[in-house]
Order: sequence, then C-alpha cells, then structure tokens
Amino acid sequence: MLMTEEEAFWMLVNLLKSNGKYQLRGLYIDGLPLLHLRFFQFQKILERFSPVLAKHLTTLQIGPELYSSKWFITIYCYDFPFETAMRIWDCFLSEGIKLIFRIGLALLKQNEKELIATSDLGEALTSLQMLPKSVDTQQIIKLAFKLSIKHEHLNAAALAYETIQKQEEKNKNERKAKKKQTNEQNNTDASNENKNHNKNDNKEKEGRETLTHDEKENDVASTNSHDNAIVLDPETGMRKKGAQTMQVKDYLLEDENVESVDQFASDSNIDVPFASSEEEIV
Repeated sequence: MLMTEEEAFWMLVNLLKSNGKYQLRGLYIDGLPLLHLRFFQFQKILERFSPVLAKHLTTLQIGPELYSSKWFITIYCYDFPFETAMRIWDCFLSEGIKLIFRIGLALLKQNEKELIATSDLGEALTSLQMLPKSVDTQQIIKLAFKLSIKHEHLNAAALAYETIQKQEEKNKNERKAKKKQTNEQNNTDASNENKNHNKNDNKEKEGRETLTHDEKENDVASTNSHDNAIVLDPETGMRKKGAQTMQVKDYLLEDENVESVDQFASDSNIDVPFASSEEEIV
C-alpha cells in the first residue's frame, strides 16, 4: 500500500531470507520449524521476565502455541487494529525479530493481574484472545521498548531448543532401531517355529507311512501264513493247507468219486503238504 510492486517484492524477499535480519521463511514451510522454535523462545522469555505469570499459565497447561501463533505468523496483523499493526511493523522492520518478543511480552505484562486471576483453562484462553481488542498503541509500544530483551536471551533459548530436538531425535532413532530389532527377532522366531512345525509334520508323515507299510507287510505275512498253514478240518478230519482247503472241500462236495485229498491234489496239480505229526498242525 505504501510501496510500488517492485519495492514490495524485494521487501518480501528480504523478509523470507533464512540468514537475513527477519528470517520469516521457517514460519511458513512444511512442519513450521521456526514457529516451534519461537514458541520455545517466548516461553523462556516469559519465564525470565514474568515468572509468576509463566508459572500460572503452565499450571493451567497453557503454552505459547495456544495464544501466540497468530502473533508470530502475521507479525500482529491479525486481530490488532490497523494503526497498531502499522506501528508494530515500522518497529519490526527497524529492530528485527527481537521486537516480536517485546510486543508479546508487553501484552502479557500489561494484563498480568487479570491473567493471574483466571482460575481455569477456558477463562484464561478467553482473556488471552481478547488482548488485541483492548490494546493501546502508544502504551504497548512504550512498554515494549522498556523490556530489555537481548539477542543473547534468544540465542540461549535457541541452543537449548536445538539440544532438546537432538535428544528427541536420538531417542526416536533408538526406538525405531529397537522396534526393528524386535520385529526381526519375532520374524526369526516365527521362521524357526515354522521350520520345527514342518519338521514335526514330516516326521509324523514318515511315521504314518512307515506304519502303513508295516501294516501292509503284516497283512501280506498273515495272508501267506494263513495260506501255508496246515490245519485239521474238524468235520472231515482231513489235513488242509490254508485257502486250498476251500478248494478241496468244495471239490469233494461236488465230486463224490474223489476218495482222498491226495487224489484231488493230483488231479488239480495242487501241492498240499502234510504235517508229519500232530505238533506241526496249527
């Protein structure tokens, strides 16, 4: 509004430079990394210059992220009167990022008593959201420049934040590595269990096959034993050999002219062995 298009463009470039005086770019990129740093720095500044209010807000579980995000992202353009926003931007372009903390701290200190008097989260947040509505431009600028916030305070807070971030990243990587190791161990255990299960299945299968083979051999042996056994027919008193007995008996019943087993065996070419004694008869 007060600049040409070209002047406004180059002003925007200077505002967004990461290594420039204002360093606003990190407020708008993915993840808002600079905004989280500003929250941490503002909390440390509040604890240094207004410890009672800082403790009260912490007790109510209210951090800067709940009330100051608009302050940092819009540099007090949102909710503030136009005249106040213009004066703050004039001072910001002259002073740099340090002024953002001065204005925010001045707002809280100007309403410190009212904020400390709040008793719950909802009441405190309502009071914080109403701060821009009742601001006096001259008073807030005057109070802001009375606060001796230095770059050393901001740098110390930034270093503490970086240390915490590195530790959190380290812990995160350790948890990932531990989880990966646990998953690999579980996969190994599951694989070994499957191998043992398959081995047991193979053993059971081999056992069943062996049992079936033995049963078949026993059936064959039983059949051969029955076929070769010499027994005494209780009806005829004749000696017989297993399955051939039925053939002999049926033949004798059908042909009354057959006088003996020997004749039947001779006629049928069947070898019928005879026991030499009663002990050989099964």
